[in-house]
Amino acid sequence: MKKYSFIPEEAKNDSLQSLDLTACPPHPTHILVFKRSEPERNLFPQGLNIHKSYVLWICLKGRGRLLLDSVSYILSEGDAILVFPGQGHLRLVFENEHVEWLLIRFDAESTEMLAPLQKKCLRLDRIGEKRLSEFMDSYRNARKQETPSNGSEALLRFALLLNHLPDCITESSPSEPLSGKSQLSACVAEVCKIMIQYRNIPFEKVARKLGVSPGHLRHLFKEQTGKTPGYLKQESRLRNAIHLLAHSEMTITEIGEALGFKSVYSFSRFFKKMMGISPRACRKKELR
Repeated sequence: MKKYSFIPEEAKNDSLQSLDLTACPPHPTHILVFKRSEPERNLFPQGLNIHKSYVLWICLKGRGRLLLDSVSYILSEGDAILVFPGQGHLRLVFENEHVEWLLIRFDAESTEMLAPLQKKCLRLDRIGEKRLSEFMDSYRNARKQETPSNGSEALLRFALLLNHLPDCITESSPSEPLSGKSQLSACVAEVCKIMIQYRNIPFEKVARKLGVSPGHLRHLFKEQTGKTPGYLKQESRLRNAIHLLAHSEMTITEIGEALGFKSVYSFSRFFKKMMGISPRACRKKELR
């Protein structure tokens, strides 16, 4: 067998051939993978969950529901849906049914190719399942041995999975519309995005930006999300704290400073009030 026999003849005869590649694939960063199952105790039970990152929900087993922007999506084994930053979402339980979820939380620098996935149900095909499996293998290797090459491979494998997801969009999404308090208006959704992106922005300034009185906007926010604007900020800080405690080598003092606390004591008081345990105890629990 000749060396490089896999190169087509036309390429051998023209060394100046090139491809005009204009696509902008997503560049994921800060990937975190974890599982959820039902029924379970919810650490954040007060209303809708709102994140500053993307979260890819994949149903591994059983059948479950995810409330997303006033619509209850029904997902079965092999189904997936991508939750965008600032989107209010909530797990809804089918009575007497067990479901297992795989969640992949990430940030993305280039988001053009992710836009078509918004509010779309996905069905992983053979290629999607293969790329998910390859990503999970590389992610486990990176967690076991944190080297630049292992981390880069995990990022690349996940980017390949994201790149394939538009081909997994299903024509008909099994869903059921909801109304009333489950519905998240465009105004409240915008508040969520602003407050998550700009942690220290005063609520009154957000209201002025949207042309709504602070009192009315606060009432609307609580009615639709089940939370006060202040609690949303606290919840966002708490999630970031838990992530840093579990996945960084920062000291507890450094984590508190990074999240805007004036001292390690105020950070510890806040954390224990929200979680019932100290940051140090949480870190030990997460690392077991």
